[in-house]
Amino acid sequence: MHLEMLAAALLFACGARWYLTRDRVVGLTRWQRAILGLVLPPALVLSTAISLAWMGPRGQMAGIWQGWLCFGLAMSFVAYAAFWLLRLGWQAWRSRQQIRTLPERAVRGYHSRIVASAVPFAAQVGVWSPELVLSQGLLDELEEERLEAVLVHEQAHVHYRDTFWFFWLGWLQHLGAWLPHTKALWQELLTLRELRADARAAKTVDRLVLAEALFQVASTPIAFQPRVAFGAEAVERLEERVDALLSDSASEAKWPSLHWSWLLTIALPLLAIPFHV
Repeated sequence: MHLEMLAAALLFACGARWYLTRDRVVGLTRWQRAILGLVLPPALVLSTAISLAWMGPRGQMAGIWQGWLCFGLAMSFVAYAAFWLLRLGWQAWRSRQQIRTLPERAVRGYHSRIVASAVPFAAQVGVWSPELVLSQGLLDELEEERLEAVLVHEQAHVHYRDTFWFFWLGWLQHLGAWLPHTKALWQELLTLRELRADARAAKTVDRLVLAEALFQVASTPIAFQPRVAFGAEAVERLEERVDALLSDSASEAKWPSLHWSWLLTIALPLLAIPFHV
């Protein structure tokens, strides 16, 4: 029974990933499609692994070898998930500790940490309460109007708590790295995140100025790669963002609501625990 349960979860995860990465999925927005495609398959496998690990290797409906095999596989995946969670948490903590050693400055009313780098970039570093990190190159290179556009864009990331949500999405990305199209879905979510921040910033600053600042800063490759950075853009993502701003087609999107049926699908393996014998 346990082996069939694990196999069903893997097959459903692969099938859901295939369905949600088709060219067209009726009834889902671009945000919903990307998040469900990235989150649902690995989350379902993880909940199944937790359920099987909780049930243990013994049961009246499973043979001894099947019980221990499924228990070992489940514990391995749970340990793998715990490893990535601890690793990403450690990296986030180290990044936060590193930026706290940087000098502080108020830049146009925004509390900022300044990196002595000639490469222009801006970033929110942290998870729940991120800090704004700016490079000296950004302050030297951008005129005040464009600098204001960059700062408003970064404030939009704080408004949406992007560093917090993308910490967990990044964790699930690693858990689902073995599934097809994981990288493409992750890049899609990064694009949507930046488009949403651009749309909110465009309510306050001129779209053309924001596009100019984006092109000037984000096209510069950087070595520093924090969670959310106004820089280090893929060419395709940069072009889409600039086009959306220039065509006035960027729209501010809310965090997508997930239908209860999708959430129940993830929780379904856990609901089987009380019925285990």
